[in-house]
Amino acid sequence: MNRCTIRRLLSAALLFALGSLAGAGMALAQATAVEQRAMPAARGADVLDEIRSGPEARVTDAILAGAETRWLRRRALASAGDAGGAALAGDDLLDFVTQHGVGRVPSIAQAALLEGRRHAARGRTTFAVESYRLAHALDPSLAAAWWSEARLEWERGERRRAARLWWQGLEASANRLLAALLFGAHAGRFFLLTCVLTGAGVILALLFLHGPRLAAGIGARLSPRWHPAWRVAFGWAVVLAPLASVVLGAWAFVAWAVVLVPALGRRERVLVWGWLALLVVVSPLSRGLATFEQRVHDDAMEVAVAAAEGRPEPGLVADLAAIAREHRGEAVWPVLIARLCGRQYPDRAVQLLRDAAAIDPGNARIRVMLGNIFYRMGKHQAAGVLYREAAALDPRSALPRLNLSRVRLAAFEFGDADELASEARRVDPEGYRALIAALDDDEVGDPGLPAEEIAAAGLRSFVWPHVRAELTALRAAPLAALAALLAALALGRAAFRIGHQRCPTCGAIFGNPGIEGEPWERCSACRQLFAGLDGLAPAAREVQSKRVTRFIRRRTIGRAFAQLLWPGLAVIHDGRPLLGVVLAFVSAAFALGTIQALLDPMPSTLLPGWPHWFVPAAGWALVWLAGQLPGLRPRVAGSEWSL
Repeated sequence: MNRCTIRRLLSAALLFALGSLAGAGMALAQATAVEQRAMPAARGADVLDEIRSGPEARVTDAILAGAETRWLRRRALASAGDAGGAALAGDDLLDFVTQHGVGRVPSIAQAALLEGRRHAARGRTTFAVESYRLAHALDPSLAAAWWSEARLEWERGERRRAARLWWQGLEASANRLLAALLFGAHAGRFFLLTCVLTGAGVILALLFLHGPRLAAGIGARLSPRWHPAWRVAFGWAVVLAPLASVVLGAWAFVAWAVVLVPALGRRERVLVWGWLALLVVVSPLSRGLATFEQRVHDDAMEVAVAAAEGRPEPGLVADLAAIAREHRGEAVWPVLIARLCGRQYPDRAVQLLRDAAAIDPGNARIRVMLGNIFYRMGKHQAAGVLYREAAALDPRSALPRLNLSRVRLAAFEFGDADELASEARRVDPEGYRALIAALDDDEVGDPGLPAEEIAAAGLRSFVWPHVRAELTALRAAPLAALAALLAALALGRAAFRIGHQRCPTCGAIFGNPGIEGEPWERCSACRQLFAGLDGLAPAAREVQSKRVTRFIRRRTIGRAFAQLLWPGLAVIHDGRPLLGVVLAFVSAAFALGTIQALLDPMPSTLLPGWPHWFVPAAGWALVWLAGQLPGLRPRVAGSEWSL
């Protein structure tokens, strides 16, 4: 071999080595380009448009069709009496649903529930139980399936299992995402309404308690040249003026709250100020919650909730693509689309996840999802790069380290694989055990995407802007309530004090402004009547005694009647405002709940088979009975003084 040939061979070897290094460098750059934010926005929009018009838009339709096919096969076997075949077909359906990452299939779950009820009516208990279990496996939030199975287990004598199933049904009814959102908004509006009505009742009770003193105090500040009867009439005219105002309507209670402030005690003023402060915010909050309930039912939010719950709704991918195109600055929507079509269309999923990584470069889950697609495509080197970066971004997660150990196993690097698995077990023992139990030896784990996070993104994009507009809008009602609150605070701090006191024994109004701040004594007539002092003629003593008897009887009957109508208001009139407010609030809440249930008749979700109004009505009855107990009843008038 001459020198020329040797030089040619060396040159060819050198070129081959340089070409190999360049190819490896290009492959590594292509794998790490996921983290670069150099993806033009126009391409992301083009990808979404292609998804909306391409076969990817029908991914969920195909999943739903496959689930329905397996359900029909199982139903045919169950109708033929083949219990074993029906059970195997049901397991095949559940495996298919789990394999495609489906969380809920409400339509098939409802069909399984109805099938179970038909089997139970015919006495086929085994088939009924199997149908109920399949129903709540396909839709864990279907509380009726849990309760129907609990009823069968109760009839079969399995009381513990029945109680556990009933409790699981109760949890299921509260854990559905959209139902929880709507329940929270509805409960907020209900709470505000109860607080407003309770505050109005408190103002009414305080008016009956302090109104005579307030009228006497106002009349005492008039000119002495006025006739006493005219001064009393003028005082009562001022106190009752809001009642005669048709324009104010419900705001009459607000006017009474302001007028009563000088006659109230410290704790009573706190209650009034708190109620007025609530009125300042109750109008925008109520409008905001009403807007929330309305916007949660919008199409975009329904799509977000369906994606969060894993429901294979028809056209779900196309709807998500439309949302992602409109909200390009949020990474959650392309991630959801990639999760739905990643197994059937990995190239599309890679494009979507690259866009999502450009939007949210610090999200480790996006890198794990992209690495999983590369791993399943056989591109282990690119997957390993992404797993390492995910582990650096989320050092407390076992998932990227365990997935990286699977990459090392595929490359026959057993030592590195064992070291990575040990590190994953050390940083997250619980997560590692869950992954090992769920995965085969050659599988990689997919990161979870919490439903709460998806729902939060939907609320932030579709609901919150409308709610915020309602909260920030200026309206007359909050401004009037704010003015009333400021007026009440000013009267409580710098205005006059009512120097008149009402005798708790006979009800007479007397005053001595000269000793303001000191304890008031009973009126002189009652002091002479009960202390046996001289100075009260026998006829006057008899008149005063009858007056005391009438006052005690009238106040006692009035308090008892108020306690029967609305437990708690009479306790406030008795001089125990905090206890009375709590009792009045609970009573009003149950009463409003009963009225609402009567206006909206539905079967009870808490106690199946009972009317919907039974639970709030039973609660109101218990509170009403508690309000008639000696400790919660108002004291007898005149008992404030030890005779």
